[in-house]
Amino acid sequence: MKSEEIKAEITALELQRDELIRQIHTKRTAYLQALNDESEFQEGDPVVLFRQQHNAIGGEKKVGSGIYGSIFMNNGRPKYCIWKVKQDGTQSKNNWSPYDFDRIEKAAQ
Repeated sequence: MKSEEIKAEITALELQRDELIRQIHTKRTAYLQALNDESEFQEGDPVVLFRQQHNAIGGEKKVGSGIYGSIFMNNGRPKYCIWKVKQDGTQSKNNWSPYDFDRIEKAAQ
């Protein structure tokens, strides 16, 4: 008898959890959409990537160039998706790791 009551409570809690997970997913999707809408970059924009140097020289160094993709969630934090550029100037299927750069600038046309 007591085990069935506990099992019923567990089932009710699991249903609440599933509903909360759906709500969290909906809010995260809306959050990412808002970040992409507010971003100064549009999908397909050419960008230049910079990284802070942590050595005796200091300052910033240009890491490379890429094509802006979008913003995505990585370990619960929003990160930029920047696609690498092939030698012929077209978009590659590989992207820059969010740890490869600190700052993004629009590339001069």
